[in-house]
Amino acid sequence: MKRWKQQRLQNQAIQIGQALYQQNVDEVNINPEMDDIIDINSININNTIDDPIISNVNVSESRFLNDAIDKIKQLACDGPNIITEKDISCALVLLKKRHRLSARCMDDIISLLRTFNVPNVPSSWYRLKKSLTATQLTPIQSFICSECQEVSTSSALCSQCNCHFSSTNKPNYFFSFPIQSQVERILHYNRDILPTRRCYAVSMKDICDGALHQKLQSEIQESFLTLTLNVDGIQPNKGSQKTIWPILLVINELPLKRRFAIENIILAGVWPGPSKPSRTEMSIFFRPLVEELVTLEQGAKFQYQDDNNSSTSARIFLIGACCDKPAQALLQFLPEPIAAFGCGRCEVEGFMVRTEKEGNVRSFAMTLDAVEETYLRSNMRFDVLLDLKLLHEQIQQSFPMRKRKSLMEQHRLEEKGILGPCILRELSYFDVGRSFMADTLHNVYIGAFKRLLQLWFDHDYRFQDWSISTHLGELQLIFRGLRLPSTTPRLPRCLISYSKFKANEMRILLLFGHAIFKNILKKKYYTHFLKLVVMMHLSESREIHPSYINVISRLGKSFGINFPKLYSARHCVQVVHSVLHISDTINDFGPVHTFTTFQFENELGLLTRITKSTRRHAQELIGNLHLIQEAYCHLNNFDFMNSNFANYLFNRFACHRKSDDSKHYQLGHLRKEDDSLVRLLFPFTQIKYYQTVYVGRIRLCTRTYAEGKVADDSNIIFIFDNVQYPGKIRSIFTIDDGEPHLLVAYIANLTPLTCEIDDTENFVYDNILFATTTKWSYVPIEVKAFVEKSIFFRSSADFNRLKNKIDSCPSHYTFKQFYQCRSGQCIYENWLCNGEWDCSDGSDEEGIQLLTEHTIGEHNLKLFQLLKTNLTQQKNRCLKENSERPFTQFCDRETEYPCLLANVDDPMNFRLNRPCINLRQLGDGRVDCYGGLDERNILNCSSHEQLGFGFKCNINDRCIPRMQQCSNNDRCFNGNDRLLCIYLYNNSYVKCNGQLSTATVQDVHCLNGSCLPNSRCNGLVECPFGEDEYYCPTGSSSTTVNYRPHIKKSYFRSIKIQLPTYSPFSFLINESRQ
Repeated sequence: MKRWKQQRLQNQAIQIGQALYQQNVDEVNINPEMDDIIDINSININNTIDDPIISNVNVSESRFLNDAIDKIKQLACDGPNIITEKDISCALVLLKKRHRLSARCMDDIISLLRTFNVPNVPSSWYRLKKSLTATQLTPIQSFICSECQEVSTSSALCSQCNCHFSSTNKPNYFFSFPIQSQVERILHYNRDILPTRRCYAVSMKDICDGALHQKLQSEIQESFLTLTLNVDGIQPNKGSQKTIWPILLVINELPLKRRFAIENIILAGVWPGPSKPSRTEMSIFFRPLVEELVTLEQGAKFQYQDDNNSSTSARIFLIGACCDKPAQALLQFLPEPIAAFGCGRCEVEGFMVRTEKEGNVRSFAMTLDAVEETYLRSNMRFDVLLDLKLLHEQIQQSFPMRKRKSLMEQHRLEEKGILGPCILRELSYFDVGRSFMADTLHNVYIGAFKRLLQLWFDHDYRFQDWSISTHLGELQLIFRGLRLPSTTPRLPRCLISYSKFKANEMRILLLFGHAIFKNILKKKYYTHFLKLVVMMHLSESREIHPSYINVISRLGKSFGINFPKLYSARHCVQVVHSVLHISDTINDFGPVHTFTTFQFENELGLLTRITKSTRRHAQELIGNLHLIQEAYCHLNNFDFMNSNFANYLFNRFACHRKSDDSKHYQLGHLRKEDDSLVRLLFPFTQIKYYQTVYVGRIRLCTRTYAEGKVADDSNIIFIFDNVQYPGKIRSIFTIDDGEPHLLVAYIANLTPLTCEIDDTENFVYDNILFATTTKWSYVPIEVKAFVEKSIFFRSSADFNRLKNKIDSCPSHYTFKQFYQCRSGQCIYENWLCNGEWDCSDGSDEEGIQLLTEHTIGEHNLKLFQLLKTNLTQQKNRCLKENSERPFTQFCDRETEYPCLLANVDDPMNFRLNRPCINLRQLGDGRVDCYGGLDERNILNCSSHEQLGFGFKCNINDRCIPRMQQCSNNDRCFNGNDRLLCIYLYNNSYVKCNGQLSTATVQDVHCLNGSCLPNSRCNGLVECPFGEDEYYCPTGSSSTTVNYRPHIKKSYFRSIKIQLPTYSPFSFLINESRQ
């Protein structure tokens, strides 16, 4: 071991020992990440090291061990904060989990600790397990008789048919676990999830915002919890032929950061193998779980010690299953995914296609009409088809065997792949079609995208039009320019090894490395590929607006339908077809990252890595899971554990670390070189430079420090002049030992990615930005202006951000500055109720009426408190500001928005088509008002401008800008815009005095026959129904040509350095990219 590493480990251990020795343990600050902050390259073992907790320490290695052990001994004998045997057992289990240690290794570690006379160390690994697992998670073992296919409780004799089991007739068996006690344990340490009442939200952030959970909320009045299920086969060892099938459950109401933590995983059963279960065996395997869930749906009482020492009752529902396709087929009782009717979401049959090697493969290529006409699987369709299958079986019995074959083939086509009853159909809120999620890990990343890579790079297709196999080396060199942050779960390997890529590597390449194919693939193939890229960016967003679901659906359909046209029907396999169903899953369950099998696979991978036995793998897996869960439960129990030791273990081993709010910023790696730009900006100050800074738990570094390293933490999103920009950190510095600052390089003019949805419309995605210039600008900012890390691609100077347009208010946005819309956007508080839509859903104007004290959010509540107002007063202010709107007299202003209706034959017939829509329809991505007025902040009139008061034609999605409406030169082809000109006499330019005019006519001919000179869009409602002000800009835009001009100015103004407290300079410093 290198000497600097020895010294670093010594200081870590001394820090722990010193912390344990403190008299007041509650005030000790243990920082496990301090070793990452110290400049390890500058450490000399013979020099004095300045430690934040221990200063001027210079000890030998032997003395360090003796001191640490002596201090642990001393603390172990003191007062109520002693470190017990259970505390040490907890620490050793977490050590085993992190480093994947075997039981024999743990025995050796225990022996070593006892040799050093460390007190309260368990005597053996067996004793450790006994001390930590006082209550055992006892499995119920069941056997399946091969003769009668029934469950037996005996391993020697079938309890149903009295069949004897022998060594040659060994029955398959499985373990089942009661889930109620496990839910109770989770509730004990997560007491904030009951009672759970989620309210309506415009954007979808979690499963609880999906359609299925919303249905539960509307129909169930009592407190309830929902579960998501996963079952999959795992190999206990690499290369093993044996597979183990555990059933895992998670509680959807848990916060996402804690939901998939191993201590909150529910183990419902284990199929120990050695082979995967059949469909019948899978149903028997799931029978105990389903029976318990049916009981829990009626309600159960959970005992846990809360503040009032009381219990709570809740109903539990399984609403979703996230599995790979083979496991899903077993559960649904459907054919294999590659067979006819193998899709678990729809009833497409597919057709056989000849392959290049004279074989056959089933293709699922579909046209748009076929997609629309194909039935989706659902409970209703399942019941109908299952009854039909039972009828067919009865009919077949009446025919002789020689005629049954042709009859069975005909019946198979009518049954749409149903092979038998689905065991989960017995549950109240589980849909055997919709509840099986279209998972992106298997369907997209190692499914459709992997298929594309094989087509592009495989040598067998080198003569095809789409092949780029000869460019693989060139692409690898370009791919090296992708700079990913250190928090990336798995950094991708060399592109030449693409066939060995894991799902996370595929995900990185698809989402952020797509630009490498831009100039290599032919345009039609890259345009098609880009649809999948944008679709997955939107699907992976932290929040999904309803309008994006429509975009995701259209992109998925366009990708799936055009795939066989570009790559032939032979390659349109099941995983490519499954892309069509991702939008439906998002509508039902929210963003894909809240339910993807990525999360389950991580936990299953952990359990298999710490399974070291050569036999009884299932039993060891069960024991390890229970042991780890007990360790985390003890770690969270501060009433019985040494609090100082618990804090250290939590920070060192827990997945979700506690943040240290006492010091928000931590600087590291002092740099001696001066930065001329910083010195120019701050000429008369004392400046210190650093290479890294921690913002809470987030590590940032300079671009020079990141050069030559695999990961790059210098690429960020920051806020300057109330606008968010991507940039690269040039310098980290302090001024006169004050708060840290960053000198950030950015490109002012970046172009968002434009993706073709179909032949008629493009979609502008502004979380992928491309540089149109090589000129970099520099600006100094405070660290609090940092928003999040970004991803930079050097080859094309583009920035990627895994976040959608709906931003939450950053923590440094003070409550007195910003109002948060229902859609999640942040606007200045003085834009609220000013008569002009600034939120995409109008929730700063008419839409604010939908908010309640429960849905307004903590941010806005604090804002109103600081402004000495409340929600009711703001609602009344908005009602007053928007009181004079055209057609207001027909609507309930507290729940409806007045406008002429779209998609009706006669919008002016107010008896049949009352000119009102529900406020919830504002900004939902669907045009309900004539011309798109309700979506004016969502739709685009061109690739760079909001629709505003432009008019969206209902044919070819053509747009008429505001100043060209009602002119002879620019009209909808089908005359759809004629009602815009109802103020004109017979759609002609006749003034009130009867004269014709060639200029823009401002005279208004009201519907009651009266005529008002120069009354068009003057801000006063003068016609009976307000038609003189219909489709006129409101608020501060009422006298201007452009839409929302003052907001455009704030977003597109020229950028300047503003340093009012540090420097008199206020100018831009530009530098060419070279």
